[in-house]
Amino acid sequence: MTLLANPNLTKASPLEERIASTHRGMAYWAGTGPGGTTCGECSHFKLKRGLPEGYCMLRLPGAKKARTDADAFPAATASCRHFKAS
Repeated sequence: MTLLANPNLTKASPLEERIASTHRGMAYWAGTGPGGTTCGECSHFKLKRGLPEGYCMLRLPGAKKARTDADAFPAATASCRHFKAS
């Protein structure tokens, strides 16, 4: 029996890569914003004091009202489509 190599078995699809790079608390999928921009450069992003992570403060319909520490994510994350230069 011969096994055929299939590159799709080990390579993640673009959607899977986008899902993997998106953090809890983001307003939309990571990497959908302008190329080369990060959440840390967005006016909706607020850093936690003394840490390289923060929160997306953009409120979307149906979003919960309060942010928790579990919603914090790295400022270096690729920006989403709601990116607004600060």
